[in-house]
Amino acid sequence: MTRKKGRGQGRRRGPAVPGTIRVHEAAERLGVHENTVYAWIETGRIPYVRLGRMVRLRPSVVDALIEEIPAAPARGVAVDVPARKADA
Repeated sequence: MTRKKGRGQGRRRGPAVPGTIRVHEAAERLGVHENTVYAWIETGRIPYVRLGRMVRLRPSVVDALIEEIPAAPARGVAVDVPARKADA
């Protein structure tokens, strides 16, 4: 029995382009969702290269962005949150 491919499964990602990475690879490196990377592309936060319908990023740009993003605390780790001042 052959399984039907659902939405997004079996999607062609295009050929590898030397010196660039795909959006999903950048998202993994940055620890964010692919949609976040696309939003940053749209707002101009990340420069990109478009080859036809393919969007590619330079690894050096992604690595520089990693330095800018503050590290998020691991799940289950207590974070000190300043207490709210009571209204007088």
